[in-house]
Amino acid sequence: MMHNAVTLGDKIELTKKTEITEADTYYSMIYEILDDRKIMIQAPLEAGRIVPLEKEVIYYACIYTDRGLYRGEVELTKRLKDGKLHYLELTLITPIKKYQRRQYYRMNCVLSFQFFLEGQDDVLDEEHKYQGTLLDISGGGIRFSTDQQISINTRIKCHLRLKLTDYSIDLEAAGLVLQSKAIEPDQTYYQNRVMFDELGQEDREKIIKFIFEEERKRRKKEKGL
Repeated sequence: MMHNAVTLGDKIELTKKTEITEADTYYSMIYEILDDRKIMIQAPLEAGRIVPLEKEVIYYACIYTDRGLYRGEVELTKRLKDGKLHYLELTLITPIKKYQRRQYYRMNCVLSFQFFLEGQDDVLDEEHKYQGTLLDISGGGIRFSTDQQISINTRIKCHLRLKLTDYSIDLEAAGLVLQSKAIEPDQTYYQNRVMFDELGQEDREKIIKFIFEEERKRRKKEKGL
């Protein structure tokens, strides 16, 4: 059931199989391929905390490989811990097959940024500026938290500052709010999802470059280099 395109270290997205259009997605990497039906992944993290995936629940697993994007359905069958590291054993429910979807890998992060709500007489000044915290970013959009709810289909303009090794990237990206929901348990902050709909290819490539460089840094850190 496992496809031979899948290898150790491939990035994986897990989304709960549900009728909800915008179900939460969690991100990790393949730590070990146990057999033709089982894989081990690092427990997903969000804002530095382990995400408690549910047992007896089916998740869509999208895997980013060197040969493209593949997807299948999996369920959590075992939790393991090695020192301070946490791992999850996933069992395939359906075969892993090639999946046609635009490949924009989302990277978890915690970065402050500023944004403006468009449609306010097109006046983008300090009065209409808001603060947010990026939770993940991709070439196609962002997920972020704020202390206020934003109406669905609102267009926003984001000011992003992304730090590379030798320099920083400053860019603007406009997009559409697809989701805005209260974060449990205190419900004083809101999680928002935005799809970029006005972003030039050059700026999109800058975001992707930032993601790749950050991933390389993280892998080196994990290996103790």
